[in-house]
Amino acid sequence: MTYWVKNITKLVQDNQIRHLDVKTLGFLKGTIDDVLQLEADDKQTLSWYIDAAFAVHMDMKSHTGAVFTMGKGALVSDSRKQRVNSRSSTESEIVGVDDEIHKVIWAKRFIEYQGFKVKHNIVYQDNTSSMKLEQNGKESSGKRTRHFDIKIFYVTDLVSRNEVQVKHCPTDEMIGDYMTKPLVGSKFKRFRDLIMNLSGIYHQVGQQECVGKKHLQQSKTTNTTLRTSKVRSKNKRRPKKVVLLSQ
Repeated sequence: MTYWVKNITKLVQDNQIRHLDVKTLGFLKGTIDDVLQLEADDKQTLSWYIDAAFAVHMDMKSHTGAVFTMGKGALVSDSRKQRVNSRSSTESEIVGVDDEIHKVIWAKRFIEYQGFKVKHNIVYQDNTSSMKLEQNGKESSGKRTRHFDIKIFYVTDLVSRNEVQVKHCPTDEMIGDYMTKPLVGSKFKRFRDLIMNLSGIYHQVGQQECVGKKHLQQSKTTNTTLRTSKVRSKNKRRPKKVVLLSQ
């Protein structure tokens, strides 16, 4: 509900509360017994899923969404309107990471100060262009990105010092997308179940993991092969019809 709360509070400030969606209240009433469940695994990995929706507001500003987990369930979730206008989706993604990077570093420091070891502090993104800029800085900059502000490349320094890792997450697995725009259907329910760790209540969901494009293509190929083999086995079991033509 973070995304909707942000929009509702904006309407209250603008004296437009009459536009409050009845469906939002219905959703709150229907999910009043759903409780966030948190689980931490033994991988010693902090996973941040940061995404941005480009130019979705009336003033053409973008929206940042972020989810932080250590296994199952979201320890931190954030949904905020970006303060500056971006000229491309790549720029909005980098601004989104800059909006959340202080929390990424603070969470790592806080857990380490409690006496726990952190092996990996990973920021997952679904935009490969922004990932290259964050990893390489101005070395990957071109005509459309040379105007980027210096402060946006703060994450590049963190990557060079191994404070943060930037990895790719396919859009279909990017749970940070849940915090950037109103999703519908199965994607909304699946991401909601992952964020609140509601496995077994609505859908059977496991631990959120992102895979590379190569592994994703291999899984799709495997699923296609399995479906094809099932169809072939069904066709083999079907009895052949014999039609007798009377002379």
